[in-house]
Order: sequence, then structure tokens, then C-alpha cells
Amino acid sequence: MRAWTLALPFSVALAACDGSHTEHDDDHSHGDAHSAPADAPHAAPHAAPHAAEALELSLNDGARWKMDEHTRGVFAETRTTLAGTAPASLDEAHALGETLDTQLNRLISGCTMDGAAHDELHVFLTAWMPAVAALKASPDLPAASATVTQLQGMVAAYDKAFE
Repeated sequence: MRAWTLALPFSVALAACDGSHTEHDDDHSHGDAHSAPADAPHAAPHAAPHAAEALELSLNDGARWKMDEHTRGVFAETRTTLAGTAPASLDEAHALGETLDTQLNRLISGCTMDGAAHDELHVFLTAWMPAVAALKASPDLPAASATVTQLQGMVAAYDKAFE
């Protein structure tokens, strides 16, 4: 498998899907999309990174992973939301973060995926969720702009790994 690497400033544990759908037989839950378990090491959303970590998205035997229709549709909205975006103020950046968070919650609540593609989506979401949280909590416009750039890079990585 070929892996795509994207440097990220911090990580957060992702529990899995929210369990509200019946397609999943295994016991897992996205839980609160905005928080890690209390015992998980994590940085505050706006904290400076101590060391970059890499997000490696694998391919499905050389092909992109197939997403369910719901995930594909919500992420298409997210892609459009971020395309060419450069917030001019901190208020705009925070509003963008809220929009992305709403889209993320819709993506999670409508999840019907399972198997290896589902697992690989979790790898992506483990990085995506704290980046969205960081944008919402950005202390200033330069930090927010850096996070928007990071999110745009993550969309490019998503597009290389998922269809």
C-alpha cells in the first residue's frame, strides 16, 4: 500500500462512529466529536505543537477507498466550503470553523460505512477533528489562517485516498 503523509501539529484519539446506525455490528462510537478521552494526551486546540505527527492515509490495494454516498456528499460540501478560503478576520475564521464543525457532525451522524474503508476514514477524522476544533478556538488571525491552510492540505490528502 502507498501512504500519503501530512504533517499535523497534534493528535486526538477518535473513538469511532456514533453508534446511531444499525449497519455496524462492532462496538464502537465516535463519541463526542470534539473531545478525546480524559486520559488521552492532547494539546489545547490553539497550543503550539511540540512535534509534528504524520497522518498516513493508505490506499486500497493501490486504489482510492470508496466512500458511502452520505460521506461523499458531505465531504463535497466541506471541500467547497474550504476551496480558496482565506478568512479576513478572526470572526470569519471562527464562523468557518463552526460551519466545518456542523458539516463534520453531519458526516459522523450519517455514517453507514464499515470495514477497511471505514477504518481508513477514522485515520483521517482523527486528524481532521482537532484541526476543526483549533480553527474554532484560534486566538488570532495568523493562527486561524495557518489552520485553514492545514485543513486545505488535508482535503488534498483526503482526495488522494478516498473517492
